Amino acid sequence: MNFREKDSLEYKMELQKALGYPRFKKRIARKLEENYNIEFEKALEMVKSEAIAPKIDIDIEWSQHMGADFWATEIYENFINKGQYVYN
Repeated sequence: MNFREKDSLEYKMELQKALGYPRFKKRIARKLEENYNIEFEKALEMVKSEAIAPKIDIDIEWSQHMGADFWATEIYENFINKGQYVYN
């Protein structure tokens, strides 16, 4: 693959997919940190967990459309507040 291909949008999108959409998940973790005072590393661990990640990944286009704020709120209200995900 030449340099031009590596800079292409298609390449970058495929790379994000292959890596499990780390940029989007980091944005969600950052929102959990900013809005709910959850340490970033703990928030990222939560977002990548087997309990939460599949809910985001099942329809990534919709998930990204809804945005990081939406997912941070969903995770906080439906996992942390309801005790379905405990973090220390």
